[in-house]
Amino acid sequence: MASPCTLSCQCGKLSAEISPVGTEKGNHLICYCSDCRAYAKHLAQEGRLLDEAGGTQIYQVMANQIKNLKGAEQLAFIQLTEDGVYRWYAKCCNTPVANTLATPQFPLAGIPVANLSDVDALGPVIAHVGTEEALKPVEDFGGPRVMKRTLKKVAIQKAAGLWKKTPFFDPKSSQPVTAKTELDAETIAAAYAD
Repeated sequence: MASPCTLSCQCGKLSAEISPVGTEKGNHLICYCSDCRAYAKHLAQEGRLLDEAGGTQIYQVMANQIKNLKGAEQLAFIQLTEDGVYRWYAKCCNTPVANTLATPQFPLAGIPVANLSDVDALGPVIAHVGTEEALKPVEDFGGPRVMKRTLKKVAIQKAAGLWKKTPFFDPKSSQPVTAKTELDAETIAAAYAD
């Protein structure tokens, strides 16, 4: 069985176990999209999260693989665009925690690898996505494979009702566990500025 990993914020007030992990248990990828860069910049985390091409290493898991969350009161989230993903962070120290869709019924959570305890346990990077927005040329590979794997896992989660086991949404109402942190247009524009 694949070993667990610890997710923790920089100050230690928020932590969780990610289990199981490994090549077949999640998608280890690098995302080069401008939204991920803006998220890192807004939280003043560029140095920790971004590589020289502006990519963020992410480990995608199903939300029920995030277990034993401590410090849940530190969770907050933003949206950088009206229909964008929910970008969860620990408000105690502005540590990015995960990206999710706006509904728990597609229970994918993309966790920045910089906040995980054992990167080797995740297996190798299997995809580069969003490469058209990279700051310099990078190889585009693995995206269709990741999508196929993800859709299969989501279908299993939905059929088994496992999508309800999430630290980010209330299982009865499907509403986020905390109110969204609203950002004004000027703040969002600053996050996207070069």
